[in-house]
Amino acid sequence: VTPSPGASMSRDDRDYDRRERRRDYDYDDRDRSHRDRRDDYDDRDRSRDYRDRNDRDRDRDRNDRDDRKSRKKRGWDDMGEMPQAATQLMLQQQQQFAQALTMPMAPMQSNKKQRELYVGNVPTGMVTEAILKDLFAQMLSSCEGYNAALGPPVLNVQLCGGGTYAFVEFRDEELCETAMLFTGMELSGRQLKINHPNGYFVPPIPVPPLKPPNELLQKFNIATGGANGGGVAPEVSRKARELYIGNLTTGAVTNDMVKELFTVPLQTIPDPTNSSLPPVLDAKVP
Repeated sequence: VTPSPGASMSRDDRDYDRRERRRDYDYDDRDRSHRDRRDDYDDRDRSRDYRDRNDRDRDRDRNDRDDRKSRKKRGWDDMGEMPQAATQLMLQQQQQFAQALTMPMAPMQSNKKQRELYVGNVPTGMVTEAILKDLFAQMLSSCEGYNAALGPPVLNVQLCGGGTYAFVEFRDEELCETAMLFTGMELSGRQLKINHPNGYFVPPIPVPPLKPPNELLQKFNIATGGANGGGVAPEVSRKARELYIGNLTTGAVTNDMVKELFTVPLQTIPDPTNSSLPPVLDAKVP
């Protein structure tokens, strides 16, 4: 049977179409291969950049470690480019520090409340700030142990309440405690009341006052016993010498028991003032 021309053309067309599709597949394969090759190049470039960045980071870390080791190794021996000048400067500083330790030091100036005194019962209209300043300056400069090289004894005086009372600021706590010894002194017919102001706190270590001469105390009609250590501190400073004792058994503790409780151990402590009074003056149990 002889095939028809139409049937033969149909097979040729199919063969042509098959070749064309195969050619298209080949082109697609080549395109995919080119894309894959480009992707490989990009991956290699990124990997190279990453390695370069890591190398730079490692170099930076290595340099930092070397610098730290170098500084740590030098330590106190690092005197810069001029070791002789640095050594000379160190010796000068040591000499200045040694001189500062050997120099006489003034008493420590604490806060103002610790160096200030309240002066009450001032004669109205008869006393000025300058008069009070000169009065305390003369009294303190006459005391045994006063050092004029440390500065003026009285820094400031302020009259208040229409001149009925004043606040006197002293150079240091030592002079302030010395001025406390003159409470009750007579001035223009009145006895001055001298005491610490509000805000004053009793220091843990008492500041010893200077010793005023007996002639000066007699001049102002002040008992010499309290100033020389043979008497009692002024009555206005009683709060600084009192202690509160709580949690006592009600009805079982008396005044004498509390007084004896503290007197016995305190008598064993040496008294630098050589006072003739007992260590405990009074005890009151409510």
